[in-house]
Order: sequence, then C-alpha cells, then structure tokens
Amino acid sequence: MEKLFKQLIEQMNSRFDKLDDDIQLLGEEVSEIQKEVLRTNKEVSEIQKEVLGTNKEISNIRSEITDIKTDVNDMKTEVKDIKTDVNDMKTEVKDIKTDVSDIKEVVTNHAIENRSHFKYIEGKLDEQNNLFTVVESELKKVKIDIEYLSSKTGKHDVEIYNLNQRIQS
Repeated sequence: MEKLFKQLIEQMNSRFDKLDDDIQLLGEEVSEIQKEVLRTNKEVSEIQKEVLGTNKEISNIRSEITDIKTDVNDMKTEVKDIKTDVNDMKTEVKDIKTDVSDIKEVVTNHAIENRSHFKYIEGKLDEQNNLFTVVESELKKVKIDIEYLSSKTGKHDVEIYNLNQRIQS
C-alpha cells in the first residue's frame, strides 16, 4: 500500500507539477493578456483623444459654416443692391442717350449753320480779293505813270538847273 500510496503521491505530485506548469502558463498568458489590455487601453485612450480633436475640428467647421452662411447672406444683399444700382444706371444711360441725341441734333444744326456762314464769308472774301486785284492793278498803273512823270520832271529840273547855271554865269 505504501507503494500505492507513493504512486498516488507521485501521481499527484506529477499532476501538481503539471498543474503548476499549467498555472504558470496561465499566469504568463494572463500577463500577456494584461499587457494586451494595457496596449488596447492606450489605443482606446489615443482614439478618444483623436475623437476629442475631431469633435473640436467639427465644432470649428460648424462655426466656419455659420460664418460662410452669414457671408453668403451678406453677398445676397450686396447683389440685390448691385442689381438696383444697375437698373438705376440703365435708366440714367437711357436719359443720357436721349440727351446725346438732342445734343447731336443741335450740333448738326450748328454745323449746317456754320457751313452756310463759311460759304457766305468765303464769297465775301472772294469779292474783296477781286477788288484788291483791281485796286492793285490800278495802283501799278498809277505808279508807272508817277515814275514816268517823275522821270520827266527830273529831266526838266536838271534842264532848269542847267539853264539857271548858265544864266548866272
């Protein structure tokens, strides 16, 4: 029996050793699992930080979208104002076109009147030019006559002077 008992104890020891080995393996596996859990917790923490950052970014984007909507509304108002200004300018351009047309008619009338006056003045200048031509030719004839008579008078004066000189001598 002692043998049996020893065998039994040996079997138990062997089983306990095996159990110890199994427990040690389980301990190592638990340690590995704990390490994995720690790594996973770190990853979850990092993901949570990223989510918080993403939430901040989403909040910023929402704020920017609100600003953009405000800007778009402002631009719509400005476009309406510009349309009103364009319509006002169209009306003013129509008025200006009417005024230009009136001025064009006045300028055309003045041009016609100026041409008429120019032709009248040109006719008068031609008449005076003809008159000056006639007067010039008459003056040339008188000058020629004066020169002829002056030359005769000069000859007579010389003869009279010579005669006076003879008489006195």
